[in-house]
Amino acid sequence: MARYEVKVLPDAVTDVRETYLYLLERDERLAEDFERCARKAILSLADNAHHYQVRRDGFRRCPLERFPHGIMYEVEDDSVVIVHAVAHAKRKPGFWRKRS
Repeated sequence: MARYEVKVLPDAVTDVRETYLYLLERDERLAEDFERCARKAILSLADNAHHYQVRRDGFRRCPLERFPHGIMYEVEDDSVVIVHAVAHAKRKPGFWRKRS
């Protein structure tokens, strides 16, 4: 099984940071747990890039453990995983596709 290079776009980093800060105002341990879960899920894509089904929009969604968020990503050239967003399940679907 090939190991993929994982590239996290700046907007996805911002998604994690904003959620972390939001949770930090409510519960420090919860915020830390969110960041840990997001990091773990993103890193797991290096070994499991094809684990999640391709959606109608062409992207894949890796759910976060314990949180209603998903890592929105695509596999490029069968060697690179590109993480586009870390999105809450209740947020408007596809909001992140409009980013420049």
